[in-house]
Amino acid sequence: MPAVRVTLNDTYNSIFRPVVLTVVKQLQQITGLKKDIPIFFPKDSEKNITPGATIDPTEVKGPRLQSGNYMFIEVEEEHSPNSIATMDVNAEGSDPIFLDPYLGVVMTPIYTTRDVKINFRYVCKSENEAKRWREDMRSQVSRLREVSQHTVSFHYTIPLEYMALLMHIHTLRENQGGYSQTLHRYFRNSFCDRLTVVSSLDGGQRTLAISETQSNISGLFDSFPLVDKPVKDTTDGTWTISFSYSFSYNEPLDCHLRYPIMVHNQMLNNEYVAWVNTDPSRNKYDLNYQGSRKDLRKLELDYLTDRTLPRKQYIRIPEQDDYVIELRPPGVGTTMMIMCSLEPNNLISLLNLRDLGDYILDDDILEFIQESEYPFVNKLYHSIFHICLYRFDARLDDTSCRLDPDLNLVGTAEFSIRNQYRVHIGLVTDISLLTWQAIDRLRNYPRAFVKIIAALNEVLAGHPRLRELNQYKRIYAYHFNEIYRLLTGGSFSGGSNGNNLDYTPGTGVTFPTGDIGIPGMSPGTGLYPNGGTNAGISPNGRPVNGMPLTGKSMFGDIPDLVLKRIVENTRCMNTVQITGIMIRKAE
Repeated sequence: MPAVRVTLNDTYNSIFRPVVLTVVKQLQQITGLKKDIPIFFPKDSEKNITPGATIDPTEVKGPRLQSGNYMFIEVEEEHSPNSIATMDVNAEGSDPIFLDPYLGVVMTPIYTTRDVKINFRYVCKSENEAKRWREDMRSQVSRLREVSQHTVSFHYTIPLEYMALLMHIHTLRENQGGYSQTLHRYFRNSFCDRLTVVSSLDGGQRTLAISETQSNISGLFDSFPLVDKPVKDTTDGTWTISFSYSFSYNEPLDCHLRYPIMVHNQMLNNEYVAWVNTDPSRNKYDLNYQGSRKDLRKLELDYLTDRTLPRKQYIRIPEQDDYVIELRPPGVGTTMMIMCSLEPNNLISLLNLRDLGDYILDDDILEFIQESEYPFVNKLYHSIFHICLYRFDARLDDTSCRLDPDLNLVGTAEFSIRNQYRVHIGLVTDISLLTWQAIDRLRNYPRAFVKIIAALNEVLAGHPRLRELNQYKRIYAYHFNEIYRLLTGGSFSGGSNGNNLDYTPGTGVTFPTGDIGIPGMSPGTGLYPNGGTNAGISPNGRPVNGMPLTGKSMFGDIPDLVLKRIVENTRCMNTVQITGIMIRKAE
C-alpha cells in the first residue's frame, strides 16, 4: 500500500497559540493574578500594546493608554532534539483519525515534542502592589510545589490533498459493489469522534478538522521558589516583575496516510499510485564511488544483504504493490505476486499464465506446466511449482482455485468484487518436501529441470555440468541425487519421509522398484545396490556419458564451504533467481 506524509497547515494559529494561551490562563489562576488584568501576546515582535493584541475577551475596543496593571508574555519554542531522532515517522504508535479497516485506509497524525518557555513581564503601578503580588504568587505556587499539571485543547485541519484522495476512494467504492452510502455517511463512519468543522471569522472557508485535548502536561517555574525583585521603569514610573515558565507537549506535525492501490477491483488514478523518488541520494545503486569510499561501500548493511538476498526478491504486478507475504507456505520461494482485477461480469477468472503483463514465462517452463503440472500446481508439494490465492492478507485454501489445460487460473466459486485478491506463484525450494510423483514428472523435462534448479541456486546456475543435462531425454536418478544432495544436505535411502521417498544422510537415492535410473542397471535393483560404496557405477564400471559416478562427481570442484552456503541459501532463505524462468517483454 502507498504511504504518504503531508505537513499540517498553519499549526501556529491552530495548535501552538491556543496551547500557550491555555497554559497562561491556568498560570493566571495558579499565581493569583486577577482575571481582569489584560495579558498581551505580541508574538515575537517588540510592538506596543494595540487593540486586538490582548487575549482578554472583555477587552475594550479602541485606543488603550499604558496605565494600570497588565502582563506581557514572550514565548521561546523549539522542537526537542531527542524527539526528532525518535519520531514515529510511520505513525504506528498513534491512534488513527480515519480508519476504513475493510479497504485498509488509515490516516494518523505524527507527533513531535515541542519545548516551550514563556517569559512573563508583569507591570504594576506601584512597588507595594508588585511586591504584594510577588508574595501572593510565592504562596500560591508553594501549595502546588514546583511542578504544575495542565490540560490543553487545540485542533488541526485535514490536508486538502487527503480529502481529494478520500473522495476518489469513496467514488470507486460506490461505483462497483457499492454500499449505497453517501460521502457524508462514509466520513462519519470512518473518521474519529473528534471530527469537527472550522471556518474563518466571517463563516466562510469551512473545512474539516480534528480537535484534540492533551492532559498531564507538566510545567516548571525556572526561578522557583524565588521570583526576581520588582524593577522600576523610570520612563513611566511603573514596576516590573519578570519570571519564566517551561513545559513540553506533543504537537501534531505531519499527517500519515496509508491506502490501497485498488478499491473494489478498480485501480486508483495514476497520480495516487505512481512512485516518485523524492530523495535520489537514498538510491545508492545509482551513485558512483571512488577510492576508499568504493571499498567502504561494500561494508554497508544493504550491500551485504544484497549478497545473500536478491535486491528485488520477486516480481510484483503491479510494481507499486508493496504487499509483504506473511503467510507463505514453508519451503516455498516466491517468483511472482500478482494483484488481480476481477470483471463484474466474470467473477471466476483470475489470470492466464501466458498473459502476465510485462513478463512472460520461459517456453520450456510453460511446456512443462501445460503438459504435466497444471493439475498439481494448486496442491502444495505435489509439484515443484505452487500457485495459491490470497484474499487481502489471508492465504486461502488450495481448493479455492485451479489451473485449467489452457493455463487459465480460475476460481472454484465466484469471488466477491469487494475483495482484493493476489495470486502467489512460487517454487518449492526445499525439494525434500516434494512427493516422488512430482520429482518423477520433473525429471521427464530436462530443459525445464535445468532452468528450475538454476532458479533455486545461483551457484549451480552457472555450473557447466548442470547445463549439460539439457542433452538428456530424462534426468537420470544419479544426476538428480547429486543435485538433491547439494540442495538439501542429505540423500535418500532407508527410513521414510512421508513422500514416498526414503532417506538417511550420506547414502544415496533409492527410487521405487522399476526405476532403472541409468542405462545398464537392472529394474528393481535401485541406484545404489552396494549401500552407496559404488554409487552409480554402471555394470562395466565406467562413468555414464563421461561423468564419474562417485562422491561429488558432478560438482566436485565446488568447495565444501560453498556447498554449505548453497544449502542454507536454498532451504532457509527460500530465494528464487527469477531470471532463469521468467523474462521481461521487449518494449
